[in-house]
Amino acid sequence: MYQLPSNITVQIVQQHPVDVPVIRCLVVETRRVFRCGMSHHAYGSTTVSFGKKIFPTRQECEMMIENQVGSISGRVIPLNANSTTHAAFVSEGTMDSDGGCTTSTFVRNNVEYKYSVETVEVIKFFHLLFATHMICFKIWLFKFLT
Repeated sequence: MYQLPSNITVQIVQQHPVDVPVIRCLVVETRRVFRCGMSHHAYGSTTVSFGKKIFPTRQECEMMIENQVGSISGRVIPLNANSTTHAAFVSEGTMDSDGGCTTSTFVRNNVEYKYSVETVEVIKFFHLLFATHMICFKIWLFKFLT
């Protein structure tokens, strides 16, 4: 329906979106325990943890960015910004490429493992991105840097 022109007051809430730098750090860990046999060869495995998500603290995340390295189980893992890092290592005992092993005794999840070797597979996500705050729509838009 047509109305006569009238004066109205308009308030601009946000002229430009605001970009805020954001850090995203996540570690996904899988631990497996292998038994060492009489001939010192690894056999059979038990998955102690699978795809366990570990969220580093803000301070740990900032240190990963500053130093371009992360650590888990005392192992230093080199990192690159805006990438996913895969690493695998033996955390308890030793295991060579032929399956030969030297045992260790350790506790995981309140279970004692004797004559065993533990391997750890780690995926680290480490991204710098920008979040754009769109006040008028009450939303955040996340943009990964490439």
